[in-house]
Amino acid sequence: MEEQPYNAFDEWQLQAEYDLETAKCLLESGRLVYVGYFCHLSLNRALMANRNILNGKKVKSFISYLNTSSSLYPENLSAAMKEFSLEKTKNILAQTKQIIQWLKQI
Repeated sequence: MEEQPYNAFDEWQLQAEYDLETAKCLLESGRLVYVGYFCHLSLNRALMANRNILNGKKVKSFISYLNTSSSLYPENLSAAMKEFSLEKTKNILAQTKQIIQWLKQI
């Protein structure tokens, strides 16, 4: 079997999908604090695949929120667990999926 040449776009997309699936698994298992972290990671990787593209204020605002979210590096796990309700983390995951889907269509 011949090894395929490295394709940065495909690799970033693959990693973005993997991280998104991890976020989904974390949500389903109730480990809500880290859903935002993996959504953030997934979006960053998807954007690396599409470096020159951002869809206006909505995407920038959402990414900015994830950048400052206490799910990235919580100083206090108990406080972070209170901050990230099931409803809030479902919303984060849904928005991440929408943005990644949009990036795939470009």
